[in-house]
Amino acid sequence: MALRWTTSACLSPPAREIELTQLLIDRFVPTGQNVLIKGLVTNKGSDTLAHFDLEWSDGTNTYSDHFDQLAILTLGTYEFTTMTPFTPTEAQSYHISVSISSPNGTMDSDTINNEASAIVSGVSFIPMKR
Repeated sequence: MALRWTTSACLSPPAREIELTQLLIDRFVPTGQNVLIKGLVTNKGSDTLAHFDLEWSDGTNTYSDHFDQLAILTLGTYEFTTMTPFTPTEAQSYHISVSISSPNGTMDSDTINNEASAIVSGVSFIPMKR
């Protein structure tokens, strides 16, 4: 008896699957100056992405945002900016972690690609480039 293998199941993306594709955060920021937490989310699901939740932390405090009124088609991207900026208070490195969840208010099919992190270094000054 020969086995039959079909690819139709492999080609269909899950209905709700989002990916935190990239963080867009300045690496060096003068102390006391706000830095925006930005990034790219990709809709890898077959359903149009209407909303999702985001949580980010500076290692001490955790902040939450809800992004709605979206219409991101399959493989489309959305550049987000959180409502609360990060402000380094000392000349040191800070670990910023970001996670996304709840595409369209439901479980994500694959949560392994929902987190990213970056280092932001508070500096006393940034030299002028020549």
